[in-house]
Amino acid sequence: MSGRARAPPSEERATAVAPRITRVAAVQASLIVLDTAPGGLQSVPLTGLGVAPGAPAVTGLSPQTGYTYGGTIVIVSGINLANPVEVDFGGRPGTNLKCSATNCTVRSPMSTSGEGMFDVQLRISNGTSPPVVADKCNYILHS
Repeated sequence: MSGRARAPPSEERATAVAPRITRVAAVQASLIVLDTAPGGLQSVPLTGLGVAPGAPAVTGLSPQTGYTYGGTIVIVSGINLANPVEVDFGGRPGTNLKCSATNCTVRSPMSTSGEGMFDVQLRISNGTSPPVVADKCNYILHS
């Protein structure tokens, strides 16, 4: 026996291929469950999370901090953002709204609650983005 590792027979070799995505029309979340039964893996759709199919989802904000007097231009990133009804900062609508499917530019409103963290949520005709960590905007006092 030599000191070299032997390659497995050809029927046992696996080739990894990197996926290529050119366009994403919709996102559907699933949980992959490892099962010891024959078949091994199964995909379980994640439903009942309180988000309507096609509803928007916010994945990021830039910048994440603005002054309490408002007027900060914020870029909201996410999915299903086209044709919004409004973008709310802690329940107050922003202005000068311009959106594509994955980005919105909006001017933040003045805070009536002072300093603090607020959810930035986007509303379209069939749903509102759920509050998530990525949608937090921090209002601070101007010094």
